[in-house]
Amino acid sequence: MPKRQPEPAAGPAFPEPQHYRPEDLISHAREIAGVNPEIARAALSEVTRHELTLSDFRRAVDAFLKRRVR
Repeated sequence: MPKRQPEPAAGPAFPEPQHYRPEDLISHAREIAGVNPEIARAALSEVTRHELTLSDFRRAVDAFLKRRVR
């Protein structure tokens, strides 16, 4: 009788998102969100968290760019 292969360990269906410091995200803003670092800095000026995921960063930049100018 052939030997059975062990079943792979059941892990999470989705990996945990990576968290990054705001300074790192700002320095790579062009590559990540297609905006200048100055815009990224302004978008994150109201964010109080010390670590963000890439989707959180992009969401903050998009919200900043869609703000209404008075």
